[in-house]
Amino acid sequence: MKEERIKYIENYISEHELCSLDHLCDVFEISKTTLRRDINILEKMGNIRKVYGGVAINKSNQTSTVPFMQREINFHDEKIHIGKMASTYIRDGETIYVDSGTTTLQISHYIKDKSITIVTNNLNLINECVDCSNINIISVGGELSRITKSFTGDLAVNTLSSLNISKSFIAATGISIEAGFSNSLPLETAIKKVAINKSKSVYVMADHTKWGIVSLMTFAKLSAATGIITDLAPPRKYIEYCKTNNIQIIC
Repeated sequence: MKEERIKYIENYISEHELCSLDHLCDVFEISKTTLRRDINILEKMGNIRKVYGGVAINKSNQTSTVPFMQREINFHDEKIHIGKMASTYIRDGETIYVDSGTTTLQISHYIKDKSITIVTNNLNLINECVDCSNINIISVGGELSRITKSFTGDLAVNTLSSLNISKSFIAATGISIEAGFSNSLPLETAIKKVAINKSKSVYVMADHTKWGIVSLMTFAKLSAATGIITDLAPPRKYIEYCKTNNIQIIC
């Protein structure tokens, strides 16, 4: 249990680069005394360093990679689990929207036997499903970002605005009660807003490191989601908030 917690703390710090002690205590629901012991172990391993009021990733021990490739590697098993869970909410005959991102991409591995229409801006998902004759693929078009492997821009927004979606599966880099669902890229934020507005049901897909994080731009309130698909149960305050607001937590 202790070893598993330390691993999750290390992964969390690696994902977010800089975290306060108070925030880590809140996310992992542990005391500062316990957290400091765990941090001391990670510091001795050379993976993190202490800074004023918190901890940061030790970048001297990190190797640089292409952004999309790095995100695909981070929490890979967790993302597979989330993708598999999401696929169980997809039914034959539905028109679904699948957002850009490495977590949403995992859906593609579990829907290849379904007769559905996929609307997406996710280039890798298109490539993954291109040989499935039972899946109708609608690309939203637009300008390709080689960093995120996604299509964005006015053309993408206009195409998506003209369609009616049964269910959307949206990625988020931050989940906060105060700031809602957030994302770091303005162009992708615009796509997410339209997808949510055009969908009957909305499922946000995010691993456990995204709880309590506020990224650059909010694209929806938490109440906009039908469900949040994740790999671990979130801190208690999120469970209570979601229960009060009829938002499913699926993990």
